[in-house]
Amino acid sequence: MKKFEEFGAGGPVGLIAATVAETMRAEGVDGDTADEIASRIAWAVVDEFGGGYWFVPLQGGRQKADPPLIVFVAARLEKEIGGRLSNAQEAAKRCAAECRQRIGGAYMYVSRGSTVKRASRDQEIWRAFTGANYRALSKQFDLSEMRIRQIVARERERRAQGRGG
Repeated sequence: MKKFEEFGAGGPVGLIAATVAETMRAEGVDGDTADEIASRIAWAVVDEFGGGYWFVPLQGGRQKADPPLIVFVAARLEKEIGGRLSNAQEAAKRCAAECRQRIGGAYMYVSRGSTVKRASRDQEIWRAFTGANYRALSKQFDLSEMRIRQIVARERERRAQGRGG
């Protein structure tokens, strides 16, 4: 799950990405390729559904048809792996069922792309932070030194509270 922290640890898009990656690995796709596919699908979900609340019913509930978000994930996955796996449609269906199982039963909020990109950038800043390279990071990320300090302080606080990876 740490691989997809840019989409929110434990959040719906992060869970979708992790589920897609796990499904691909179970189908015999190598780890890095599975992660790339999962990341592309997660970004597509953010682009398509970001900024809104979406209901995903529980697997096996009264609703017979999958909700639009799950249908979208399955269709994108099938398109991504169509040339790689002979059973792409079945793999996509299994992945959709697993996504529904993991995130179903409630309304979920999908963050806008700009929010996810900012969180991803902040994680990258934190990983690159050495303790004394504020100025270099401000140049690298085209932010003020003060903004870099704020990001580092916020990440440090998140991790101290056990919310970071």
